[in-house]
Amino acid sequence: MLIYFPLIFIRVLTGLTMTVKHIMTAALGFTFLVASCGSTKNIEIAEKGVVQFHTELDSEQYAVIYAAADEGLRKATTEADFTHLLQSVHRKLGRVEYARLLNFGDGFFTGQGRVITIIYDTTFAGGTGTEQFVWHIRENRLVLFGYHINSNALFEK
Repeated sequence: MLIYFPLIFIRVLTGLTMTVKHIMTAALGFTFLVASCGSTKNIEIAEKGVVQFHTELDSEQYAVIYAAADEGLRKATTEADFTHLLQSVHRKLGRVEYARLLNFGDGFFTGQGRVITIIYDTTFAGGTGTEQFVWHIRENRLVLFGYHINSNALFEK
């Protein structure tokens, strides 16, 4: 009986007419298209946020970055500690020269809402680093939830 049931199931699926298969395929494709359109818009918004972050980092506007950050970031670290991190990045690596998008993710999570993670390979005046930005969208506004950087240059100088 266990062997027979899967065979019947396969025969039922392969017995669908081409019209029904095309409709199902088109519906699935449309669903992915709609989902990706929203994601593309969110990624573009996040990329603009990264440009703004880099501009403020280069201008040493650390308090502005912290004040505009998500409440979750402000609960996780003090302004003094976050400012110290950004000062170290700026002092040891220098100004941002070029940032290349490596990867991104866009999802909706219970309790957090829309979360966009975007990863850059960034070239600074004094070295390179991999930056990860985690953004929340709150009330149609992009807010920084997390910033992480990996760079050997931070430990060498």
